Amino acid sequence: KYAEENNYTIYDIYIDNGISAATIKKRKALLKLIDDSDNFDILLFTQLDRFSRNVLDANNLVQIFNQKNVMIKAIDEDDIDTSTADGKFIFDLKVSLAERERKKVSEREKAANAYKLTQKKALYGNAGRGFKLDENKHWILSEEAPMIYDMFRLYIDTGNRVTICKEINKKYGIQFTPGDISHYLQQERYTGRYKGIDDYFPRIVPEDMWIQTCKMRKERRIRKDITYTYIFIFC
Repeated sequence: KYAEENNYTIYDIYIDNGISAATIKKRKALLKLIDDSDNFDILLFTQLDRFSRNVLDANNLVQIFNQKNVMIKAIDEDDIDTSTADGKFIFDLKVSLAERERKKVSEREKAANAYKLTQKKALYGNAGRGFKLDENKHWILSEEAPMIYDMFRLYIDTGNRVTICKEINKKYGIQFTPGDISHYLQQERYTGRYKGIDDYFPRIVPEDMWIQTCKMRKERRIRKDITYTYIFIFC
């Protein structure tokens, strides 16, 4: 609507759904916008915090767009104008405030999560394989817990992820890869412990199995780091 009212021709619309404006590195649409910026002469967004919430990134973006003669305009904020000293000051100030708010929100979320941990309340909606979430508590998922237990048992017996994949896939009909097996074997939550809190999850794997698995995985990594010199003798 703003473009129509001001007789702007829209080149493209760039949307990074669900991605924080804290950094540009993960914002694929914004990176594409930068690549396309030779094709338009004004960049429109609703508010400055939709553009960036990182002071360094915001100023780097301004420099990039200035070099390409691209104007920056916040539709809902009339005082965003980086072409003047005062406008640049207001721009930096607002980005700084947006960055501060982002960090304050992060601090509040961390504090809330830390409190939930002490109360053994669930932090997220996805409890992970082997568990289910009900009424803000974690429960063992009976159809998956035996499979998790078998992974640890098989690793202690064989120490071979490929063998574990074959056995688990055959028994449970799930196509795991060796990488999947490694992922589950390093999840301390299966002992009930999570982020230093005991009994946060119901236990699937006994403590001694967890300790033995960690020891074997550590020894395996050490062996992989050892380099050998092979001497070939030709007669």
